[in-house]
Amino acid sequence: MKKTYLVLIIFLIALSGESICQNINCKLKGTLVNRESKTIILLRMTEDPRFNGVRIPITDNHFEYELKAPVKEMYNLIFLDELEKGAMGPVSFFPEDCTIDFTLYDFENYNKAKISGGNLNKEMSDFNGNQKILFSPLFQPYSRILDSLWNSNKYYSSKGQALADKISNTSNQDTLAKLYIEREKLENSGEMKSDLVKSILVKYDSVSRIKMYWVNGFIKAHVDLFSFSLMYTMLNEYSYNKTSVDLTFINGIYPVFAKKFPSHPYTKRIGEMLNAINKIKVGSHYIDFEAPSADGKSVRVSDCIRGKYALIDLWASWCGPCRSLGRSMIPVYEKFKSKGFVIIGVACEFRNDNAFRTALQNDKYPWLNLIELDNKNGIWSKYNISGSGGCTYLVNPEGIILAIHPDARELENILESKLNQQK
Repeated sequence: MKKTYLVLIIFLIALSGESICQNINCKLKGTLVNRESKTIILLRMTEDPRFNGVRIPITDNHFEYELKAPVKEMYNLIFLDELEKGAMGPVSFFPEDCTIDFTLYDFENYNKAKISGGNLNKEMSDFNGNQKILFSPLFQPYSRILDSLWNSNKYYSSKGQALADKISNTSNQDTLAKLYIEREKLENSGEMKSDLVKSILVKYDSVSRIKMYWVNGFIKAHVDLFSFSLMYTMLNEYSYNKTSVDLTFINGIYPVFAKKFPSHPYTKRIGEMLNAINKIKVGSHYIDFEAPSADGKSVRVSDCIRGKYALIDLWASWCGPCRSLGRSMIPVYEKFKSKGFVIIGVACEFRNDNAFRTALQNDKYPWLNLIELDNKNGIWSKYNISGSGGCTYLVNPEGIILAIHPDARELENILESKLNQQK
């Protein structure tokens, strides 16, 4: 009888959610075609190849690696020479208890990569193949027109083209930071692109919406880790590709996946991303967190900014525009600090804090800076800016967000208005 109860308990645990402790042993075998790369990087899809991953040597256009993965999640293979050039064609796959064979091509043909081995990889291959058959013919006419307009310098409006020319001819990082912010404003206002490009993009977006509904249907019909990875990718691209993401659908289907995979890393990450998308907006409360200072003391942001106008500056030593923006805020800080205005910085760093400390010495920020090392506190995920250098958030004394990523002039104007009202 006791044995029966034990079997029943194990069965019920299995039904309540799939185990995260899978201990996968996977052999990777790759062959290269028409390329001379010497190193390939293996890393989880959720990691940054600049700072993470295992470097696998390539000998005579072949590589092998024994991957021991504690969790079944999507991984990427990225060639080191492509990473160094800043243009990458990542090859995605799922590790399973088998040998996975790769045939990988040059950068121009990276989409022709062939992967064999594992059920999830077959599902991914079938999905990508069907997607290409269904939607490539619909996108191609618009893509050709957009390429033609780009090659003939008719992609941007006159104002947008002038700004693009300024950016391409500017090397000073502080000036570039201001130009990038100006470009973002033009993009948001719809003034960056030409009228013809905007009309083509409307048609392009209509096809994207059709594709989105097709992907939604696939995810709904396949509650598995491949679909979960699709959700993660869609949300990761949401900030610059909102027309291809149905937040209502994802908010609705996410609990189904969270129940099936309660301990999987995607569950936490996607939950944080949805929370950020739904909450991090002007008029909403900022998300509190804590991180260590340079001397290792743990600091909670709310303890530093409660009851004050404050700028939360998420930056990184390797992000030139972030640091330029931070330096441009110093005069604004000096002007308003006597009235209670505070800035608290948080630097996203990897491996060690050496670059962080050097940046502090060079940039001479007169405010407290914390460090987020190797994403230990998940701050960038909580604000859904993973993969970027950072962002800034101006909050009022009640913790309500007044502005997201303001430049120094916007920040000064807002503070002038708000702090003058307090007199």
